This record gives sequence, C-alpha cells and structure tokens, in this order.
Amino acid sequence: MYKDNGKFFGFSNDYVFGDVMENKDNILLVLNTILPTLHIKNIKYATTQKQINSVDFHSKDVRLDLQVEDEKGKIYDVEMQTSKNGYLPQRVRYYQSKIDSKLTLDKNESYDKLRDSIIIFICTFDPFGYGDLQYERQIYLKGHLKEEERIIDGSDVYFINATANTNNASSMMKDLIKLVNNKQVDKSSKYYSMQEIVREINADPERRAKIMSLEEKIRDREVTARLEGKVEGRIEGKAEGKIEDIYSLIKRLKKLNIDSETIASSVHEDYDSELPLSTINKILDKEL
Repeated sequence: MYKDNGKFFGFSNDYVFGDVMENKDNILLVLNTILPTLHIKNIKYATTQKQINSVDFHSKDVRLDLQVEDEKGKIYDVEMQTSKNGYLPQRVRYYQSKIDSKLTLDKNESYDKLRDSIIIFICTFDPFGYGDLQYERQIYLKGHLKEEERIIDGSDVYFINATANTNNASSMMKDLIKLVNNKQVDKSSKYYSMQEIVREINADPERRAKIMSLEEKIRDREVTARLEGKVEGRIEGKAEGKIEDIYSLIKRLKKLNIDSETIASSVHEDYDSELPLSTINKILDKEL
C-alpha cells in the first residue's frame, strides 16, 4: 500500500499521458496542433507504451510513449520528455533507427517503400536553449542551406519547448502548452476535456496508487542502474595491473562448486559492502 503524497500528476506524467492519449480524438488534436499543415483526418492505428525489442540481445530496447499510424501510412512517435539528460539528439537518432527497422519497412522491401515517419518530443524544458517554441530538425548539405535544397528523406523530428513564450502561437498551441504546464485551460477550448481527464485520474485513489507504484519502480531501476555502473567501474579500477580481477575470482569460485549465495556474500563483503546483495547478484548473473 502506497501512502498518498498529495502530489498532482499532470499531463507530462508517463501514466497520465498514456491514459489521456488512448483516445484517438485526443491524439488527433495534439498532432494537428503541432503539425497543422498536415491536416491529419484519421488514425489507422495507435498504441501507448509500445515496446520495440531488439533482435540483437546486446542492443537496447525502445519503449515509445505513443506510436501512431495515420490513414496515409505515416508513422508518428510522440514522446513526453521531462528530464534534460543532454543526449536528446542521440536518443532521437536511436529511436528513428528502431522505427525504421521494425515498423516502416518489411523484409525484402526496397528502400523506396520506406514509410514516412515523424518523431515529436514534447519537452517540459528548452531542449536547445534558444527560446523557440518549436524546433524542427532538417537536413542540409554544407553550403546549401536554402529551403529548396533541403534533403528530404521522409523522416522529420520536432521538439516542443513548453517553457517558451506563446504570445505568437496559435490558440491551440497555447492551450497544449497550458495543459503540459498544469495551467487552467478555458472551458471553450478543445483541450478542456483532456484537462478534465487529468483531474479525474488525480481524483481516483486507485489510479493515484498505480502512478506512485510505477514511479517507485522507476526510481528503483534508476538507483540500481547507477549502483551497477558504480560497482562495475570500481571493479575495473581494481583490476588494473592485477592478474586476478573480481570476475576471474567469481569464475574460480564457481568451478569449486561454491554456491552463488556464498560468492555474492564474499563479493559484497570484500569489494563493496555498502551495496545491497540484490544488486551484486544482478551483476553476477549478467557477467556469468
């Protein structure tokens, strides 16, 4: 049972975003607000928290916040980004590669069959620091920066800056930014019903408990990842200039038929006693 901390979970929360965007009308509203010139009329397919698994066991999987396909077969990936980690362009590159390899081109199809795709990151911060409300990534050859010289490869990327000034924005974009920032949307706005869904979620004890449970699991995963990285770094440092590092030690103990629990306990005591055994066990399982 999770104690309710009274926190308001807004549209930018992963669970809330996914719940609100399960409605196709809401998806169309957001897409047409950000991409008004496309005049998207219908959605053929949409799913939230779509997992794209890698064929290569060692490759990183991708979980898309919202994957959409319109009536023309164009693929959209809409992501809610709340943390500025400095690797957003690289993340876009990786997402695009996964979308292309898994979703847009079937085996044995030629490259001219590659479907168009658009990635949208709605950011609760300014991703590039220029103050623009909307950034669009475009590809040009060096020395050829005219719009008519732009390279069109069927992939577009947009970044929405929810901290930007919206004085010159459309009324729809202003309301979308208000929704992201948990500010009151006028009742006459098409975004008002979305804001009401957000409020309903926050008023539901069961849904609030689910959100807090998910957030706790995310925090646990992040802490574990940091600790694993920390211990691996320390292990590598201790191994420099030594014949036997921690990995060879564990392998030798395994050959002696010493049980994993005893091995983990020894590593826990001798190398990094402040780390929980559960974390060390995960590292042992991964490496051995």
